Amino acid sequence: MTIIASVKVQDGIALGCDSATQVSGRDPEGKIGVFKVYQNAKKLFQFGNLPLGLLTYGIGNIGKKSIRTVIREFEKGYDFSSNKAYQVKDVAEELLGFMQNAYDKEYLQLDKENQPALGFFISGYSSNSSLGEEWEFVIPAQKEVKLVRPKEQFGSSWRGIAVPFTRLYHGFDPRAINELQESGVSADIIKRLKENYGAKIIYDRMPIKDALNFVEFILKTTIGLSSFEIGAPVCSEPVQIAVIDEDGFEWIKKPTLGG
Repeated sequence: MTIIASVKVQDGIALGCDSATQVSGRDPEGKIGVFKVYQNAKKLFQFGNLPLGLLTYGIGNIGKKSIRTVIREFEKGYDFSSNKAYQVKDVAEELLGFMQNAYDKEYLQLDKENQPALGFFISGYSSNSSLGEEWEFVIPAQKEVKLVRPKEQFGSSWRGIAVPFTRLYHGFDPRAINELQESGVSADIIKRLKENYGAKIIYDRMPIKDALNFVEFILKTTIGLSSFEIGAPVCSEPVQIAVIDEDGFEWIKKPTLGG
């Protein structure tokens, strides 16, 4: 599994992720399981030369190919001409189609309960746009891309190992919601709890440097708890962080072969 994070502010979008990845495969009975966890996977990518970033979480491979390899195969078929207009949504939809096709070849024949999840978070700037966008999808659950928030709105998002930071940000464990509802607590009360006890953060005027610090805070909070909870750590350092604005994509903490 993993933790990815995005903080969208007026001046740009900060993106980040940890570096753990699970290598999955089929056991002799055909069930999908985790064979190995590595600590140096790349899960944050610039898409070609565009002001557009891709974050991935869930399984770290499709068959024998890493997600990184499949993304690069997708890039090879994309037209990066300097005069080509593009929309972030269109790129996200094309990526979904490409990944769905690769995924189906490997996992479609499996029972639904054995089909592993593969998530993508796509952030960046469309041609001639001064505001960033965020789109996402999860295979095999979703057949269409989803807009994370309206283009004019700002905020933070985290996916993958979401519980640790959600507890801190909203003031209670999200897994308790079902129990509260089963006990007769209304959805309005649960919403009010989030509003009253959740973190109060102003995003639209947050400097991009602070957005980068917030992304790192989300990542390291999750990694820290994961390192102490029972079981093998499901996310780990080093963290990977980048920033996107209308001028381009810039690495802040780039994964390197030198460690």
